[in-house]
Formats: sequence, structure tokens, C-alpha cells
Amino acid sequence: MLLTLKSRARLNNGVEIPRLGLGVYQSPPGRITQDAVKYALNLGYRHIDTASLYGNEPM
Repeated sequence: MLLTLKSRARLNNGVEIPRLGLGVYQSPPGRITQDAVKYALNLGYRHIDTASLYGNEPM
């Protein structure tokens, strides 16, 4: 199976989500991570894995 930005996975409830995403777990806080997310969105990514626990977003 070829994985692309348009590849989707269907969840048990019928909702489809992108299979390919950008994770920011070990990205540093600030401009670098912001720019990486903006760039990914401009390329067509629609799945950005974030969590406040990662500590790289403002409070």
C-alpha cells in the first residue's frame, strides 16, 4: 500500500482520519515548531499530533 497525504483510515464509528501526520512530541517550544506545523499544513497535512503534556505550546 502506498502511503500519501490523502491516505485515510476508517475508525469503528465510520469516521475517516489521515494515516499520515506530523508529530511534535520532541519538537522544541517556539518558532521552530510553529514553522514546522505551518509548513506541514501548507504541504497538505491534516493530522497534527499535539498534546499539552509535550510542553511545546504556550499556556
